[in-house]
Amino acid sequence: MTGLVLWLAAGAVAGLGGKLVLPGPPLGWPAALLTGLLGGVAGGGLATVLDMGGIAELDLRAGVLALLTAILLVLLLQLTRATRA
Repeated sequence: MTGLVLWLAAGAVAGLGGKLVLPGPPLGWPAALLTGLLGGVAGGGLATVLDMGGIAELDLRAGVLALLTAILLVLLLQLTRATRA
């Protein structure tokens, strides 16, 4: 379960960090956190498919991929909200 905790932590950092840093229409705290968590889990799942660790393994490569995926997801959500506003 340590891998999952790492993915969730990376997602939380990306979601809440994106809330603080990104300009544009404000994204609520719950939406930012949920988006980051979903991105972290998606990135961790992708890392598992790419054999970079798993849900029970603590692997830095999986954590980095989870963080990057969460950042990308938060950016995409922010961009879609900015174009709709």
